[in-house]
Amino acid sequence: MMSLKMSLKAFATPFAKMTGACLGLSPALLELFRNRNFRGKHLIAGSLPEALPVASGIHRCNGLMYDVDLADQIQRDIYLGVYEQHEREFLRSYVQPGWTCVDIGANIGFYTLLLATLAGPSGRVYAIEASPKNFTKLSRNVALNGLTQCVLTSVAITAKNGAVSFLTSPETNSGWGRIAGGDTGREIISLDGMTFDHFVSTQGIRSVDFLKVDIEGHELSLLEGGQNTLGSGVVKRALVEFCGYHMEKRNTTLADFIAAFERLGFRPCRLSMEKVESARRGTYSPKGEILNLLFEHSVLSDKT
Repeated sequence: MMSLKMSLKAFATPFAKMTGACLGLSPALLELFRNRNFRGKHLIAGSLPEALPVASGIHRCNGLMYDVDLADQIQRDIYLGVYEQHEREFLRSYVQPGWTCVDIGANIGFYTLLLATLAGPSGRVYAIEASPKNFTKLSRNVALNGLTQCVLTSVAITAKNGAVSFLTSPETNSGWGRIAGGDTGREIISLDGMTFDHFVSTQGIRSVDFLKVDIEGHELSLLEGGQNTLGSGVVKRALVEFCGYHMEKRNTTLADFIAAFERLGFRPCRLSMEKVESARRGTYSPKGEILNLLFEHSVLSDKT
């Protein structure tokens, strides 16, 4: 079986490179490619030339309007239709109209826009983004789509209220900005920090049907500053990124990460479960990988 997988990969890689080179020469073929979903799309997208035959600016991506900078890896992937493909398709049948959602680490709005369309006009999406540059683009993308059910806040969600030092993203990846912790090499700016408990209280939020969190390894700070909200079952479901690249450097294992959520009544389900079970068995090897984990709170099972 392993040799078969290796043989398929050996065939797929040169095919992807050849296909990517062809797509990189034709705006029409590129448009066809990015609007289709199929297995292996991400491999081909990674083989496209750095300079695409289109310009940065306003484009329709996955049925929504975005102002994208194609030099940025996340925005390029959104444009090509390969950013968080599996999660996007899963949420389309998971998030329901009328839900209240919170997007922490909203970046330029990929999840914010998706959640707003799924929750619909009767729903509400609170989008939180710390980076001033990303927040400007987030605001523009929400406005481009006329999503009046979105409430945008520029703040860093932290363990305590107060000013924090924030390490800005490099020009090529808008998702690498994070609260600084002895980091050097990029610009560090001062931002307002706020606990999740305080945010929920000031916004008057009584129930969160769906929470998405991606704050570059500071997810446990969210738990520390959100004990009341998260432990009480106000948040019913949460899609949380485990950034092994940062967490494992701090000797926080995937098992430790999962256990921190379980102590507040959340249980992992549906996504990345093979890795979750491996972590529980003690067979998961640290490798700096990034996983999206879905948690559901015990209050949901109590109602059934």
